[in-house]
Amino acid sequence: DIAFNFDVPDFEPPSNICVRELARERLLVIAPPDHPLAGCAHIEAQDFRHELMLLTETFCTYRHMFEDAIAAQGVRLADTMEYHSVEAIKQCVMAGVGLGVLPEVAVARELREERLVAL
Repeated sequence: DIAFNFDVPDFEPPSNICVRELARERLLVIAPPDHPLAGCAHIEAQDFRHELMLLTETFCTYRHMFEDAIAAQGVRLADTMEYHSVEAIKQCVMAGVGLGVLPEVAVARELREERLVAL
């Protein structure tokens, strides 16, 4: 059997289980190209304080990574929407609904085609 997981390992696996890191994936905050933050050379966690953030379900690992990183900077998000679909988040961000948080692999095509930008 084999399993793939997008997570930061925080446990010692049992001796009968082999755990290997296959790749590292960047987690991105994405925006439409015409968003005011898209042209900024430097963005900090506090810049997201009053943005509508489009996030995955509460149990999603990379949502927790993002929320932990924001909280570590003393930032509490004012407004979030939860989606069960990565594609829904991408489409809503492209439509200007808010900013999204997704792994780079999930938005690589849209970034290449300049339909989204990484902040």
